Amino acid sequence: MCDRRPFSQYSHGAEARNAWIDHTAPPISRRTVIALSCVVAVLLIADCGAGSPAAPASFLSLEGIEGGSAGFAVSADGGTVVGAARPSSGALRWLPRRGTTTLTTLAAVACEAQGVSPDGQIIVGHCGAVNAGPAFRRQPDGPPTALAALAGAQQIGAALGASSDGARIVGWSQDRGLGATAVLWDASDVATDLIETEPGSWAVAITPNGRVVVGNMYDATGGMEPFRWDGTSIEPLGDVAGGTNASVANAVSADGASVCGQTRLATGLLGAFCWTARHGMQLLPTPPGFESIARSVNHDGSVVVGTIDGEAVIWDENRVQTVAARLHQAGIDLSPALWTLWEANAITPNGRSVAGSTISPDGREVAWIATLP
Repeated sequence: MCDRRPFSQYSHGAEARNAWIDHTAPPISRRTVIALSCVVAVLLIADCGAGSPAAPASFLSLEGIEGGSAGFAVSADGGTVVGAARPSSGALRWLPRRGTTTLTTLAAVACEAQGVSPDGQIIVGHCGAVNAGPAFRRQPDGPPTALAALAGAQQIGAALGASSDGARIVGWSQDRGLGATAVLWDASDVATDLIETEPGSWAVAITPNGRVVVGNMYDATGGMEPFRWDGTSIEPLGDVAGGTNASVANAVSADGASVCGQTRLATGLLGAFCWTARHGMQLLPTPPGFESIARSVNHDGSVVVGTIDGEAVIWDENRVQTVAARLHQAGIDLSPALWTLWEANAITPNGRSVAGSTISPDGREVAWIATLP
């Protein structure tokens, strides 16, 4: 439903991209990075927690999982990253500061963790093949439990976000017509259909206080439009000027005011956007001829992370820069022969810690977390 994979890379020259992206490192497809030694990694974990306001810049990747890993979400303090072990080994909970990982399965069925509560205690996701298994919730140090289905429907769906206390979880569930519908689960595991009249929908994120939910819905023509739910009503968010009625929201800011994602442009390319009530849906800076996706946003919408052409990027202060270049400014280099920062999937509310997936020197997908200067 909500594709977490990056878009395909394009074979454009670096000159066009460099005219738009702020680089202090080599071109976007050329990285200069050192592999952190175990000793340095331990020092970084012990002395500069990823979410600490005073923490210096750092970069850590998750090693030790044979098939690889992916990072999809991060807690508010940067202390917990959740995702999946590859290939299909279980939902992943990684504590970078402690250097520990936990894999979770449900009745021997592999799971993927797609979201985590801001305090890092509640993990949510789905088990089994996409569109074929249940959504789950995992309480602190407990086993995962399958979330209830809508009345009269099969237990198929995915949980994608949780409020601070884990009492509200959002995602999608199969409806009685065997389609998908945006769902809100409460603390008693009761599933509520947020959009009963639409031909299909899914919720992707919820604010920490649980008062605002964002997601996407299909219309009668097959077009897609993001929505914002404030606890009482659904607000369709429209499209960018000259859009093609094919927009998808991926994230909401903690204050509920900014919604970010991607839209299909008239050129056929994807363009990252953010929506606010004041300005509507606005495209984020992207080099001409390249695709971009916004995947996560900080507490007030001032910092956004995502991908451009298969590279992890950050938008802030009306500019776009690769995460690798931002780390390079702080003296942390990622060698082009060793690492490619593939996608940035999550950012902490303070805008300092970013988590995502990268390609390791041996070609595996690997989860990572970076603390930005």
